[in-house]
Amino acid sequence: MQVSRTVAALPGVEDAALMMGTPANQEILENSDLLVPDGESAGGGDLIVAIRAEDETAATAAMDQAVLLLDHPAAVRAASAAVQPRTLRSALRVDPNANLALISVPGDFAAAEARKALRAGLHVMIFSDNVSLD
Repeated sequence: MQVSRTVAALPGVEDAALMMGTPANQEILENSDLLVPDGESAGGGDLIVAIRAEDETAATAAMDQAVLLLDHPAAVRAASAAVQPRTLRSALRVDPNANLALISVPGDFAAAEARKALRAGLHVMIFSDNVSLD
């Protein structure tokens, strides 16, 4: 979300969103007039980078910035002083008293991540679509 906000704030950018290619997210992008044919063919494990800009120059600059931020996540993290763990194990090292895991990954991976959190003794909330209740 931080990359989306950064890109949306660039000069000449009218709207921007970076979302996984799930059907629900595709619908959100469609309703925002941000979904193009490449995004329509994206799968749940794909990242859609959608940008609406005043002109081609602004759109290209915004896409270049999005790619830079995605390729160099340290640049995004540098803007935030907060520690941002990338795994459950590293998050528990940062805060061993944590008792809740919020799982927000594509549905195919959500169950496995939830099982890891449950085995670690955490409460789990899954914020993903296409997750079976079984």
